Amino acid sequence: RFDSIATFAKHEIYFSVLQLSHAWTPLLALPFCLYFGHLFCFWKRWSASRFVESVRFFGATITDPFIGMIATLLQTPPSTADTALKGVRLVSGLGGADPVAMRLRSEFEKRFGATTFDLYGFTEATGLIAVEKERNLRKPGSSGQLSGWYDVVTVGAKDVPLAPGVTGEILVRPRAPYTVGLGYHNKPEVTVRTWCNLWIHTGDLGYLDEDGYLFFVGRKNHFLRRRGELFSAAEVESVLISYPGIVEAAVVPVKSEFAEDEVRACIVSRDAAFDPQALLAFCRDRVAAFKVPRYVDLLETLPRTGAKREIERFKLQERDLALAWDSIAPEQIPAHWLVVQSAHSNRGENHGEEA
Repeated sequence: RFDSIATFAKHEIYFSVLQLSHAWTPLLALPFCLYFGHLFCFWKRWSASRFVESVRFFGATITDPFIGMIATLLQTPPSTADTALKGVRLVSGLGGADPVAMRLRSEFEKRFGATTFDLYGFTEATGLIAVEKERNLRKPGSSGQLSGWYDVVTVGAKDVPLAPGVTGEILVRPRAPYTVGLGYHNKPEVTVRTWCNLWIHTGDLGYLDEDGYLFFVGRKNHFLRRRGELFSAAEVESVLISYPGIVEAAVVPVKSEFAEDEVRACIVSRDAAFDPQALLAFCRDRVAAFKVPRYVDLLETLPRTGAKREIERFKLQERDLALAWDSIAPEQIPAHWLVVQSAHSNRGENHGEEA
């Protein structure tokens, strides 16, 4: 199955940005290298500023930064050394049909000249569910066609299967024994909920098209419901990130007294004179009124996981609401904003780089 991803030769050099403690490495990267006889290289910790240099040092032709890492790479100053990635194949989880991820992926390929291959998988299934293949038609936003190792279906309420093109939860089950996890350690209630109706419930939203291409749309908890309407956090985030000065953005729900969600925009801005009212005016011109954030939370940086650099949204949801600006009381600017704005003003262009 590995040779269906791209036209790989024998004995290439694979440079991984992940550590051996991450599930990706023992379950995918190492078997991949053993299959092809590749030399496997990795480092102690992720560094955006040293990534291109490391690819060149190892002479790597394959690498695997996730989409969050690509975002930090794009924040590093352009350099003539960027050409070291020309012709390199990047095989990783690249965010599927998420509009921000699609933009970042396009910008990465344009700047560095690398070819990217998206895939869909998750730790519980210990393998590739779907993957883009070099020899097949590649559809923007898709994670490629199903690998053949698993049955995959998208479902709505009560696990009723959905027609092609209709977004629902992605369910997976194996076609061979002992190729998926058996449950979560000391979490029987989560195990029962996840391994339900003979399917693994991924918690991911997506759809299959008529040709069997899988489109990952986002996590179930990345959707909000406001004023009776369900919408994607990614849609609002793509607007926020296009606002001048904003370099990171995440949208999370805040429960309201009406049992629906208020919208909280958590942002990182380089603008020392950032104006939340101007940001909301910008949003009103670009999204429906029910999607415009009520709260704006200004941070020095968004919390991210160590390996995949994914935003830890649960931490943003746990933040004290008093730290956010409330559009209902626009005159009340949180006191800590001055500290955050001063920090970003002093940091300047070095924002976003890892040590």
